[in-house]
Amino acid sequence: MKDIEYYIFIKTGSVFEPPKLKGISHFLEHIVFNYSLEKSGLNNFLEENNIDIDIETQEYSTIVTTWSLDKILLKKLRKKLKYLILNPEISIESLEQEKKIIREEIAYRKTLPDILAQESFFSFVLQNTALETAIIGKKQFLKEVTLAMLKKWHEKFYRENNLVEIIFDRKSRRIRVFPHKLSSRISPIISPRQRKKPHRASIKKIINRGLSSHVVCVGWLSKNPSKKERAILDVFRRIFGSMNQSFISSILIQKEHLIYKGEAFLEHYKGLSLLGLQFFTTQPNNCLKKLEQYKAKLLNDKINKDIFFTAQKLEIEYFQEPQVFMSYIIGKEFMSTGDFLLPRERIKILRNISYDDFYQCVKKLFSKDQFLTIVK
Repeated sequence: MKDIEYYIFIKTGSVFEPPKLKGISHFLEHIVFNYSLEKSGLNNFLEENNIDIDIETQEYSTIVTTWSLDKILLKKLRKKLKYLILNPEISIESLEQEKKIIREEIAYRKTLPDILAQESFFSFVLQNTALETAIIGKKQFLKEVTLAMLKKWHEKFYRENNLVEIIFDRKSRRIRVFPHKLSSRISPIISPRQRKKPHRASIKKIINRGLSSHVVCVGWLSKNPSKKERAILDVFRRIFGSMNQSFISSILIQKEHLIYKGEAFLEHYKGLSLLGLQFFTTQPNNCLKKLEQYKAKLLNDKINKDIFFTAQKLEIEYFQEPQVFMSYIIGKEFMSTGDFLLPRERIKILRNISYDDFYQCVKKLFSKDQFLTIVK
């Protein structure tokens, strides 16, 4: 049975990039896993064996996700993929081909309202940090990138000791990690923008792109959260947007009919967590008014105990029976925070969260600046 998922996390990403090289991690991903994958014949091996693959570059890592594997295919693929990663074809042909593709990708993303809004929001909230520029980079970098830059970046980051491998057997629910003894990734700490006079009012950014409706992103930063606080934010994300009793589902959609699409998002970095909402609406002011009412009710009335316990239970159940792509979540958090938590460790943390812990964490979160971006 082809029940095995295999992941490789490469320590590279936008957080490591100096201003003049913003986008180089994503560019090198294209060289290695588009051009070199095809040229090496590994693409044919994947197709012939019906192996699915997905590659993406994020803030702290390039992540290779493969599934539909058995033990024999896993052994072969590990060897082939690692060889490809360490020995890609970085040539003028690969440079020019991927430059064209990325230029088209940048242009296409500007036509997607949700991507446009989220990238604008993140660049606004994380202004003056290493994550201010979108991972994909800008067109200007495409004019300046050279083979020498790519080869130097590859030599620095695509090394054996910068790889973390995770194998998940869905049948046995077993997760294995290589190397076995993991130390924290040596990764830059992200600090939120400093403000002279912190306040609770929204810090707004409005972008006019002529859309028929508005895309609203609103969020809050948590500085230096502990493992427990990050777990609380994971639970809160469910309450905000990923369960039937969530704020988005029960209020903005079912009750008020103010939005037609929305979700909560949560990103953990080393030194920072960002919790937020994104929704599409023709009535942004009403949505934000309902959000303020919901926050006040949550903090003043404490009437959401049942919702909290439901969300906590769902979060525990999710990690009790490791799901598809569970290793992706574990590996991504490890690369970005330096904390490696297997499901059993995360469950232990989740079970020790009381409602008062949750309440105090949320109260602390909402006492800080609220960042708001509206694309209209």
